[in-house]
Amino acid sequence: MPAEKVKFLEENQSFLNWWLVLILVAIIGTSLYMYFSRPASGTLLVNIGTGIACLVVFFLASAKLKLHIDSEKVALNYFPLVWQEKQWKWEEIEAARVRKYAPLADFGGWGVRRRGDTVAYTVSGSEALELTFKDGRTTVLIGTNRAKEIQEILKKLEVRATSSN
Repeated sequence: MPAEKVKFLEENQSFLNWWLVLILVAIIGTSLYMYFSRPASGTLLVNIGTGIACLVVFFLASAKLKLHIDSEKVALNYFPLVWQEKQWKWEEIEAARVRKYAPLADFGGWGVRRRGDTVAYTVSGSEALELTFKDGRTTVLIGTNRAKEIQEILKKLEVRATSSN
């Protein structure tokens, strides 16, 4: 009889923060002020600019990274940037570790980023779960705000840690 799957961690991250709401309020407020203070001049431009800004903020607000770790696999959803769930089974993983990283310096920002042979899925913070694979394919870096919990899970699962760079 196969061993029962045990769920260890479910982490949800989002770009939606107080500063994003503040930006949206500032954009809408500025646009309304411009529209009502000078309704005849530049109305189309104001409407287009406001629409584009609202779409960008809405996109950022709807982006959600969900990390799931259980006894069988590591899984990731990152809607709307990744349409299908990504899954990596523990038997495919050569080593895993939690490490510090700098999203801007290492990958040029947040979101889904590639640099060299590493793909990063990040939202916030400076710590990530790094997975390297037995078949030598691309390394995966998943940003997390729960690094200590993940380190404990890796110990519990007896996953080999990669050396620190």
